[in-house]
Amino acid sequence: MDRLNLVDPSLYLDGVPRDYFRWLRDNDPVAWHDEPDGPGYWVLTRFDDVVAANRDWELYSNSLKGSSIEEARSDEELIARRRMFVNQDPPQHTRYRKLVSAAFTPGQIRRMVPLIEQTCTRLVDGLLDGEV
Repeated sequence: MDRLNLVDPSLYLDGVPRDYFRWLRDNDPVAWHDEPDGPGYWVLTRFDDVVAANRDWELYSNSLKGSSIEEARSDEELIARRRMFVNQDPPQHTRYRKLVSAAFTPGQIRRMVPLIEQTCTRLVDGLLDGEV
């Protein structure tokens, strides 16, 4: 099967290419994908492999370039990426997670749904009106 460009937003216009991901899981669960303008990247398509990689922060650290596939365009961008909570490894990530975890319980998220929906509606309406 031909490789798809998984970082191309147009690939997802009609939804997730589930058949392609199913094929990868069955035939090439740890698949290398070339990038037209980049170094390429590995794609893990099996749940257990993804969980194992996420838990092994020493082997699969985000500290070098963050979790983005795209290369940083400047040293400043790289520094900013490394400071982002999602890109930090333990012990920094653990410390920050303890600080914010109470705000992200299922109950807290349910209480935020109306605000999230209002914000999304306002932003999408702004896009449609050409304001954003």
